[in-house]
Amino acid sequence: MNIKASKDIIQQIEGNLDTPEIRVWVHPHEGGDDYYYTFNTFKEAQDYIKTNPDAEKHPLLAIHGYELNIYDLEE
Repeated sequence: MNIKASKDIIQQIEGNLDTPEIRVWVHPHEGGDDYYYTFNTFKEAQDYIKTNPDAEKHPLLAIHGYELNIYDLEE
C-alpha cells in the first residue's frame, strides 16, 4: 500500500505521540474553537460522527506528530 504524502492526508500537529490515537475533529458551526475527541476504536469514532453534524466525516489516526486519514490511502 502506498501512502499519498499530501497536506490533504498528513497534517503535522503539535506533540509527538508514542501511542496512536483515533481522533475526530469537531468544527462548531455556531462559532468557537475547533477541538477533537479521541476514541479506542474506529467503530466508536464512526458512531460519534453519525450523531454529531459538526464532526469531520472521517476519523484520523494520530501518531508521532502526524494525522493520517486512512480513507485517503491508495492501494
